[in-house]
Amino acid sequence: IDKSFVPLVGVLGFMCWSSSAVGSIVRNNTLLIVARLGIVVVSLLAMRFCVAGIVATSVQKGVKIAQLCLQRHRDVSVVIGFSWGGGVVAEMLKQGLLGNDGQPSALLIAPTTALMGMASCKQDVVHQIQVQDASSVHVFHGTDDRDFCPHADRWKHTGATVHWCNDNHIFMTQDSLQQLSSTLIQLISQNRSVAQT
Repeated sequence: IDKSFVPLVGVLGFMCWSSSAVGSIVRNNTLLIVARLGIVVVSLLAMRFCVAGIVATSVQKGVKIAQLCLQRHRDVSVVIGFSWGGGVVAEMLKQGLLGNDGQPSALLIAPTTALMGMASCKQDVVHQIQVQDASSVHVFHGTDDRDFCPHADRWKHTGATVHWCNDNHIFMTQDSLQQLSSTLIQLISQNRSVAQT
C-alpha cells in the first residue's frame, strides 16, 4: 500500500468506530442522528483532503520518475504526456525541467491539468507555466474534450504552441494522428539538429 493512502484508511476507520461509539453513548434519537451526521460530514471533508494529498503526491512522484528516466537516458528528444501524463509533463514544464535550451521538448496530448488541480485543491498548473520557446512545447486538445479538459484555452497564455483537433479525449481520428505524428517528427528532427551544432 502506498503511504499516501494511510490517512484515507484512518479516516474510514475513524468513521466506523466513532459512529458505533456514539450509538452506545447517546440515547436520544435526535442527538444520535445529529452526531452521526456530524461524523459523516467531518469524515467526508477529511477524505476530500486525503484525496487531494494523494493526487498531489502522485503528480510529484510522476515527475520524480520521469526525472530518473531522463537522467538514465540523456539522449531523449521529446517527452510525451497523454491525459494524466500530460498533467505530469505540465508540472515538469512549471518546474523548468523541459522545453528550455539543452532539455527535451514536450508534447502534451489532452493534458488534464484543470481536473488534476481541482482534485488536489490547487490552482491549475497551467497558470504557472511560461514557455520560452514555443517551438519546443506543443499542446494538443480536442474540440470535443470538454469533460476531461474543460479549460484547454488556458494554454494560449503559456507561450506553448497549441493545436486544436476535431476530436475527443482519445485522439483517434486520422487527422489528429497525422497532426500528432508530423509534430513529433518535427520535434525530434529539431532536437537532433540542435544536438549536432
